[in-house]
Order: sequence, then C-alpha cells, then structure tokens
Amino acid sequence: MQTPSPADPQVLLRQAYDAFAADKLDLARRQLRPLCQAFPDAAPVLHLLALVEKKAGRAGDATRAFEAALRVAPRDHEILTNFGNLLAATGAHEAAAKRYQEALLARPGHFEALIGLALALQDAERLEEAMQFAEAATAARPRSARAWSVLGLIQKAAGDREAAWHSLSHALRIEPAHLRALHGCAQIELERGNEAAALAAFMFARRAGPDDQELRLGEAIARYETGEPHAAIQSLEEALKMRPDWVKGHRALAEMRWQQGDHANYVRSLETALRARPRDPALWTARLATLANAGEVGRALDLIPQARKALGRSQTLDLLEASLASQTGEDARADMAFDRLAKVSTRSALIALTRHRIRQKRPDAAQKLATQITRDMPQDQMGWALLGTAWRMNGDPRAQWLYDVAGAIGAIDIDRSVTDAAADRLRERHRSISPPLDQSLRGGTQTSGDLFALAFPEIVALKEAVLNALQDHLSMLPKGDPLHPLLRRMAAPRLAGSWSVRLQGSGFHINHVHPQGWLSSACYIALPPSDPERPRAGWLKLGEPPEDLRTDLPPLGWIEPAPGRLALFPAYLWHGTAPFEVGERLTVAFDVVPAN
Repeated sequence: MQTPSPADPQVLLRQAYDAFAADKLDLARRQLRPLCQAFPDAAPVLHLLALVEKKAGRAGDATRAFEAALRVAPRDHEILTNFGNLLAATGAHEAAAKRYQEALLARPGHFEALIGLALALQDAERLEEAMQFAEAATAARPRSARAWSVLGLIQKAAGDREAAWHSLSHALRIEPAHLRALHGCAQIELERGNEAAALAAFMFARRAGPDDQELRLGEAIARYETGEPHAAIQSLEEALKMRPDWVKGHRALAEMRWQQGDHANYVRSLETALRARPRDPALWTARLATLANAGEVGRALDLIPQARKALGRSQTLDLLEASLASQTGEDARADMAFDRLAKVSTRSALIALTRHRIRQKRPDAAQKLATQITRDMPQDQMGWALLGTAWRMNGDPRAQWLYDVAGAIGAIDIDRSVTDAAADRLRERHRSISPPLDQSLRGGTQTSGDLFALAFPEIVALKEAVLNALQDHLSMLPKGDPLHPLLRRMAAPRLAGSWSVRLQGSGFHINHVHPQGWLSSACYIALPPSDPERPRAGWLKLGEPPEDLRTDLPPLGWIEPAPGRLALFPAYLWHGTAPFEVGERLTVAFDVVPAN
C-alpha cells in the first residue's frame, strides 16, 4: 500500500490516530514522522505524538511533545488536560493541577479537566479544594457515575465516610457495575468494622472486574480481617503467580506473612519473582526495602552487589546502600555510596544524609541539610526532628525555641469509664501475632486500618472523648509564630490516622516521630502493674533521639501513663516507651493535622 505523502496530512493524521487507538504505537510513530518534518508547528500533530509517547511509557518524549504543542497552541484545553494527565501519572501532582487549571481557564467547565484537577489535588493532599472541583464535575454531568465516584472517594479520604457512602451509592444507582464505586463502598464497610459485609462487597466487585488487582488486594485484606489469614495469603500467592511484577501485591503478602509470624518466608514471593524477572528494578527495590523494614539491614546490604550485577548503575541502589550502611556503622561504605549519587536533592536522600551526618557526630553538616529540608518542606516533621537534634548537639539556643513551647505537651485525663468500655473491643481488633513491618513497636501488635472509622459504639464514644480533649489542648496553645512548625499551622484540626497498640511483657516503642502528623498522641486504656524496681517502666519518654542515631542525648521529659490519660505532643518530637517486664499495655494513638 502506498504511503500518503505529507501533501495528504489529514489522511495521514487519521491513520496515525487509528494506529494509536489500536495500540500500534510504532506504526503511529512512523506515520507521524513525515508530518512532524513537513509541519513542525502543527499542534494536532504534536499533540498526537505526545499521546503516542505517553501510551508507550516514554514520559520524557511525551513531555517534550506536549511542551512543543503548547508553544503553538497555549490555550488548547485538550492539550492542557492531556498534559495534566501525563504529569499526574508520573506523580507530579502540583504541576498536573496547574495544567488542569489552565485548561479550565481556556474552557470553563471542561469535564475532563475538572475530574483531573480534583484527583491531582487529592493526590497533593489538598482535599478541600479537590472536593470543590469534584462537586463541580457532578454539577456539570449529574448522570456521570465517574464524577460521583471521584467525589465519594475524595470525601472518604477527607474522613467524611457518610457523605462518601452517599456519593458512591449514587454512582452505583447510575452504573451498578462501576468498579471505583464498588471498591469504595467495600472499603468503607471494611473501615467501619463490617468485615463480612466488606468481603461480600469485594467478591461482588470482583465479578464485575475479575482482572482488577486492587479489588483482588481488597478482597484478600477483607479475608485477613475476617479471620481467614491463610485464605488471604493463598489468594495473593495465586495472583502473584499470574502477575509476578505486581509489587503492591508482594508488599501486602510480605506484611501478612510477617504479622502471622512467618519470619522465615515473608519475602519468598519477591525472591521467586526475581528468579523469573532478575532485572526488574521495582522488584529489587521492594525486596531490599522489605528486608530493611523488618530490621534485616545486614541481609539487605549483603544483597546489594547481586542487585547491582542485575541492574547496573542505579541511583536507587546507591541511596539504599548509603542509608543501610550508615545504619550499621559502615561509614566509609556509606560515604562512598552517597558520593555516587549524582545529586542529593530528593527528600529521601536529604533525610538519609542528614541522619548519616548526625551519626558521624557532624552536627554542623546535619544542621545545614536539615535546614534545607525544612525550608523547602516546612511541614516535614522528620526534617524538624533532625534539625532539632542537630541544634541540641551544637548547644544551639534555637532548640529551646523548638521544644519549649508552653502547652505544646499535654497530659489530659478523660472519662475513665469511656476507656474501660473500649478495652475489650480494642483487644478484639488485635488479630496478628507480630507487629507490622517498619513500625516502632517491639513485643506487641498494632491494629490495621483507621481505628476511629469503626462504627462500634465504644469506639465512637472514645473518639468523641479524645476529640473534646484535643480541642481543649489546642485552645491553650500560644498563637502568632509564623516560623514555628507547630504554631504556624493553627487551622481547624482533623485526624489523619488512628490505631491501637497492645504491648505485652518486655514490649516497648523505639524512639520515633510521625512524619505525616502535626500533633501526635497516646491514650492509655490498660497498663501493666507498677514495678518498684523500675519506676519509669512503661512511661512515655519525649525528646530522646533513636539509638541508631548514636547521639547519647537524654530525654527532654517524661509522661507517666494512667488509664484514661491522653498525652499530646508535637509530631516532630522524638518519643518512645521505656520497656516493662510483665503485663499488658493497651493504648490508642492518632495523628492530627490542620484541615487546610
């Protein structure tokens, strides 16, 4: 068949589009080539080329094509929207939001831009704004199940499960087999503690979307929570045989095996997958990170040379090696790995290098790095924790400014009858044998999901009691310091995660911070008997950096636990628990963030 000449541009462009729609991307690229040469400033040609490269997974080439198209047609709402879709897919949520906003300026009410902007703002954790644009999408197309499901999922992320249930149910009345809405409703049932109903909902949803991996994972989690851990593990094992590159499934399976006490085989699925796909960087990263999260840092380090042989040069491996070697005290190896990094600029790299400098007793270097983190990301609690540590090591008076805030640390006694009533319900939610991977507790278990989403009356009453105490605490904080990481964010609070921890004989928390919080907490439900020989056994210690940072700095203070007592403190403040010998220590914890 004779190829049309560039003199037939519409015919060739239509053929290229047909090839693109049929996923014949190499053919589409060949058909676009003469058009690009003959018409280098044709926006439709550049736009289609960008879409071809995006579908082919060549994000850099797609970005260049989108930028070229926008130089020609800067107010084309379809180009702007599709460019936003690319940026959102690569995790550049703020940049994506900007493109969607430009598309809406060019074409007010454009449905795809409204949906894209709502999702990008959600991913950027700007939930109030995200909700506004999702509501605008439902107003623009009130019979769109997609718009209602997006609104419902954003409402769910914002913690308004009642509104989310209404929106998702409305989506299902419009389109009964809409997968996002089915998934969202099943998740809400799970979060409310209705595990049997959640499992039934996930099973129904999977009939509508049998190949949907997220639904498969949701069903497995629901089985786990209904007391069928072995069935849940088997389900994920079967799914991973068909999709060995499914990293999220591997991580979930490793977590389930670990929490069920299978500490010998928790990374077995990753090992099996890597034998079939030895050059898969995502699988290697997941394997090494999972081992490190389980505390097997030496084992992860020993695998780095094997990973390098399979993958070649890798900045990800350099950062992993640097961080792990620093933790084990192999400073020379860590320094060499940090030197191989082309540029230490990402948050994870800056955090790792700051911790390394603290371990090396180089507080000036650590302070410089942590200052950069907190300047660029002023809400980063880990950055402030490390900066405060460096200040304390240097005797810098700014440490006092950071930590000695009147009223920042509180111990409030709430109604003991409320905490006593919740105790047995909380114990029932502790269903694992071991704690989650990469958590601070040792010798205990932690509940899954968002504890305060549960609909049980005892939990609802406990949530109300702690929220009332929280409001009293916030009312006592001083106002007016725009630079302070606690006092600069005095907007109305919302909870950002809640859970229960049950420690038993010899259990404790290692010192840690909550990077995603603003205020952190510990509410004491049941406590072990006092120990006259160890008067602070089980107490909450505040301000002592973790042992692996090797600072020898002492705690800044202690809080004595008591049943019904709620401790509140800044999320950037290192905190941990002194070990105790016998008994049970049952607590509830939650993080607080400003609503906007």
